[in-house]
Amino acid sequence: MATFDYSGLQGTALSLLNKFGRNDIELRRSVGGTIDGVSGEVTGAADRVGTITAALLPPTSAKMPQGMTENYKEDLIRGSIMFVIADAQTAPFQPLSGDRIKFDNVEWEIIGDNPVAPSSDAIIYKMFVRKK
Repeated sequence: MATFDYSGLQGTALSLLNKFGRNDIELRRSVGGTIDGVSGEVTGAADRVGTITAALLPPTSAKMPQGMTENYKEDLIRGSIMFVIADAQTAPFQPLSGDRIKFDNVEWEIIGDNPVAPSSDAIIYKMFVRKK
């Protein structure tokens, strides 16, 4: 059985994100370190850092999954939630919940992530982020 080649869709996604998005968004993940059981603080962690090309979109409750709408209702009202669509081809690693992005000198935490991957290779990463 023949498989579909998604490289054309990946190229289209990157082209659109380059045209309508930004390519200066920092993606950061803390790795390693030790968690203090009392304070909950992480010490000795190193950051894995890269840059992603992405479109930043204002959220609406219609775009958010039902549970997220209720859990982050106040953040949604305050405007401290953003919807991000990132190119998977050029991302240094797959963004996951708990990772952080930074743009315009403001750090945001990824609170929900969903790769669009009809095959083994993702085309885009969809994320909800909350201002830290």
